[in-house]
Amino acid sequence: MPAITGTCRICHAEVSHYNQHTNDNRGLMHRLCAAEAQSPRGISELTMVDTAAEMQYIMDVQRAYQQQHNQNRFIPRLDSVWEMSGLYQTPAAPAYHVDHSFLQAQENTSQRAARLEPKEISTEQGYEVDDVLRLLNKSPTQSHTFKYLGSEAIDTGGVTRQVYNNALNQHLSRTLILKGSPLQVNTQNVTLKAAYDLGLLLGKIAKIKMAVDVQIHPSFYEQMQKASQLLNNKDYQNIKRANGGLAQLNRLNNDDIITLCQLFEPKLYNDKASTGMLLEMIKDNTLKPYFSNSILSFIHTAEAINATDAPALENGEALREAIEGEHHLDNLMPKAFTARASDIDQATTSHYDALLKESLKKFNKQELTQLCKALTGSSGFVKGDELWFSVSNEPSTDVFKAQSCSKDLIFYAKSFESLFIDHKDADQKQLFQALLKEQLDNEFNEI
Repeated sequence: MPAITGTCRICHAEVSHYNQHTNDNRGLMHRLCAAEAQSPRGISELTMVDTAAEMQYIMDVQRAYQQQHNQNRFIPRLDSVWEMSGLYQTPAAPAYHVDHSFLQAQENTSQRAARLEPKEISTEQGYEVDDVLRLLNKSPTQSHTFKYLGSEAIDTGGVTRQVYNNALNQHLSRTLILKGSPLQVNTQNVTLKAAYDLGLLLGKIAKIKMAVDVQIHPSFYEQMQKASQLLNNKDYQNIKRANGGLAQLNRLNNDDIITLCQLFEPKLYNDKASTGMLLEMIKDNTLKPYFSNSILSFIHTAEAINATDAPALENGEALREAIEGEHHLDNLMPKAFTARASDIDQATTSHYDALLKESLKKFNKQELTQLCKALTGSSGFVKGDELWFSVSNEPSTDVFKAQSCSKDLIFYAKSFESLFIDHKDADQKQLFQALLKEQLDNEFNEI
């Protein structure tokens, strides 16, 4: 039987056997990774072990796991540590994962370097949030580029942005109550784990410089600014350290909760009336749920953003722009394009570049958003993004073509000129604009 080699989709290290029986046949993974993944879609046994050495490796891992089990070295998964805000019920059987540091100790320097390099990860439409959060919870600072199963496109500029955008929307729709437009986060229905995962997504989005399709209520960014400032406060750090870290902050005593409330919102909680209100909440046994549902949720999100090594931002508006980008595209988009050509003269290139800039000035907000997403994978424009307008003399059945991997709008001059000859009564500017809009409504809108 020929050897089957590739990269494990869970830990991204080399694997030489194939998981033939996942529910959706999603690809290669180690047996130990499959056992630990606990995918909601289920994982069954691995087959087709191709070498005696591979079989020996699996047997060694199984034997080591059994030794661990006998020594009671299992530790709780992170998921079971964070309690749900509000209505929380302790699960009857908490999930576990194996402390496999004994295997990591055997990893040599070259293997570690390879593991930390940017990885190409396969995902599927509708499952982006599962794949992204599994990676981010395991290694928040690791760089990844994504591709969709069945597609060869792999890039940070388009496909990866689309994956993170879809993952964020899926996470919000699954875990948060969203009201109105723009969307508003209702923290009373957010688990602390969901709040932390939200921070992982937002931190990575801010780090790779993209803009998402969702607009979150401005009050969310105001609270995030307060939470970010709180993380640098020595009193907060002391309370966190004394209580065993972030995961234990939902078990703080009442004095520490009041202290964090006053640090988070000094103007609101430092006067006598507010302090009296907090003391009344202690009597009613409502202080801890209130703290968990509000301030602690924002603390978890801010801690997760920090965990991704996202760049430090001065205020909430800077965070909003880093996540949502700039949505006033009428001024930004025309200025972002740089015309270039390799097989056509500069005068012709400049002529069509002028037609593009003129057309974009007449585009409405929806049309500019469609073009922005087609070229960048994001509906909002990231300041600093450079877009290309490539004028080509090659023959083509298309007039325009968008390439998100290179943020390139390709214009085929020959195709346009042949159509212009067929439309003798048409104004060249009008025809250029009409064809670009038609492409937006057809091909670009499907990306």
